[in-house]
Amino acid sequence: MADYKNMTAIEALREAKDASGMTAEAIARGAGLSATHLRRYLDPGDNYAPSLSIIPALCRVMRNTILLQWLEAQIQMTPDDALVTPAATRADVLTAVARAGCALGEVQRIVAEARVLYPSTAREIRSGLGDVIAACRNAQAGLQP
Repeated sequence: MADYKNMTAIEALREAKDASGMTAEAIARGAGLSATHLRRYLDPGDNYAPSLSIIPALCRVMRNTILLQWLEAQIQMTPDDALVTPAATRADVLTAVARAGCALGEVQRIVAEARVLYPSTAREIRSGLGDVIAACRNAQAGLQP
């Protein structure tokens, strides 16, 4: 399953297009866009993304809900987003710091095992770094008065 939480809008649109098996021209025509307009959406060098109003048409034309799943992942709260209770003991702090260390170790393992940093590997690393950041924030939040 794709890691929609850590994908960019362009990566999600490219994945939806690839899953559809359609050409950019066919998708654009079906969604009522110009082919140039859609190619801008797909260009990783162009920070241009479809507006919310066009996403349903793109999903219908491509016959998949990948863009909707991506949007949902962007707004979905995770346990890491929940309020953190203050650390009651030194052991609580050590545990939180150990979790952050383990998360960083996992990222280090991914990088060490990767011979080439493909886009899928980069997404996995970004996801792992997100876990590290969340664990560090959790440890830091536990120290708040």
